[in-house]
Amino acid sequence: MLKFHPLKPDEPEILHWQTQPLAAWMPEGFAPAAALENGDLLLGLFDAEQLIGLLLLNKQPTDGKPQCAVVETTVVLPAYRRHGLGR
Repeated sequence: MLKFHPLKPDEPEILHWQTQPLAAWMPEGFAPAAALENGDLLLGLFDAEQLIGLLLLNKQPTDGKPQCAVVETTVVLPAYRRHGLGR
Protein backbone atom coordinates (compact mmCIF):
# COMPACT_ATOMS: atom_id res chain seq x y z
CA MET A 1 0.00 0.00 0.00
CA LEU A 2 1.27 3.48 -0.87
CA LYS A 3 1.04 6.18 1.78
CA PHE A 4 1.90 9.86 2.14
CA HIS A 5 3.70 10.92 5.29
CA PRO A 6 4.60 14.50 6.31
CA LEU A 7 8.37 14.63 6.71
CA LYS A 8 10.13 16.51 9.47
CA PRO A 9 13.69 17.90 9.53
CA ASP A 10 14.85 15.26 12.02
CA GLU A 11 13.77 12.27 9.89
CA PRO A 12 16.44 10.29 8.01
CA GLU A 13 14.60 10.73 4.70
CA ILE A 14 15.31 14.47 4.96
CA LEU A 15 18.80 14.36 6.38
CA HIS A 16 20.01 11.78 3.88
CA TRP A 17 17.66 12.23 0.92
CA GLN A 18 20.66 12.29 -1.44
CA THR A 19 21.23 8.57 -0.72
CA GLN A 20 17.72 7.67 -1.90
CA PRO A 21 17.12 6.48 -5.49
CA LEU A 22 14.79 9.47 -5.78
CA ALA A 23 17.74 11.91 -5.54
CA ALA A 24 18.64 11.42 -9.21
CA TRP A 25 15.24 12.87 -10.20
CA MET A 26 15.20 15.89 -7.88
CA PRO A 27 15.41 19.40 -9.35
CA GLU A 28 18.73 21.21 -9.09
CA GLY A 29 19.07 23.12 -5.84
CA PHE A 30 16.42 21.08 -4.00
CA ALA A 31 16.85 21.82 -0.29
CA PRO A 32 14.18 20.09 1.81
CA ALA A 33 15.56 21.18 5.20
CA ALA A 34 15.50 24.86 4.14
CA ALA A 35 11.93 24.49 2.86
CA LEU A 36 10.79 22.99 6.16
CA GLU A 37 12.44 25.82 8.09
CA ASN A 38 10.34 28.27 6.04
CA GLY A 39 7.13 26.53 7.18
CA ASP A 40 6.57 24.66 3.92
CA LEU A 41 5.17 21.12 3.91
CA LEU A 42 7.12 18.19 2.52
CA LEU A 43 5.23 14.93 2.00
CA GLY A 44 7.03 11.68 1.33
CA LEU A 45 5.30 8.98 -0.69
CA PHE A 46 6.23 5.52 0.56
CA ASP A 47 5.76 2.00 -0.75
CA ALA A 48 6.30 -0.06 2.40
CA GLU A 49 9.47 1.58 3.79
CA GLN A 50 10.90 2.81 0.46
CA LEU A 51 10.68 6.52 -0.35
CA ILE A 52 9.30 6.64 -3.90
CA GLY A 53 8.15 10.24 -4.24
CA LEU A 54 8.13 13.72 -2.74
CA LEU A 55 5.63 16.56 -2.81
CA LEU A 56 6.76 20.00 -1.66
CA LEU A 57 4.05 22.56 -0.85
CA ASN A 58 5.09 26.20 -0.37
CA LYS A 59 3.06 27.97 2.28
CA GLN A 60 1.65 31.23 0.93
CA PRO A 61 0.92 34.46 2.84
CA THR A 62 -2.74 34.54 3.85
CA ASP A 63 -3.56 38.22 4.58
CA GLY A 64 -6.37 37.05 6.87
CA LYS A 65 -7.68 34.49 4.37
CA PRO A 66 -7.66 30.71 4.89
CA GLN A 67 -4.21 29.19 4.53
CA CYS A 68 -3.19 27.97 1.12
CA ALA A 69 -0.10 26.50 -0.53
CA VAL A 70 1.43 26.20 -3.98
CA VAL A 71 2.77 22.89 -5.23
CA GLU A 72 6.43 23.60 -5.98
CA THR A 73 7.91 20.16 -6.56
CA THR A 74 6.37 16.79 -7.35
CA VAL A 75 8.75 13.91 -7.99
CA VAL A 76 7.93 10.19 -8.34
CA LEU A 77 10.34 7.39 -9.23
CA PRO A 78 9.90 6.32 -12.88
CA ALA A 79 8.70 2.82 -11.94
CA TYR A 80 5.76 4.36 -10.06
CA ARG A 81 4.76 6.94 -12.66
CA ARG A 82 1.63 6.79 -14.83
CA HIS A 83 -0.54 5.65 -11.89
CA GLY A 84 -2.06 9.03 -10.96
CA LEU A 85 0.22 9.68 -7.98
CA GLY A 86 1.21 13.18 -9.08
CA ARG A 87 -2.26 14.45 -9.95
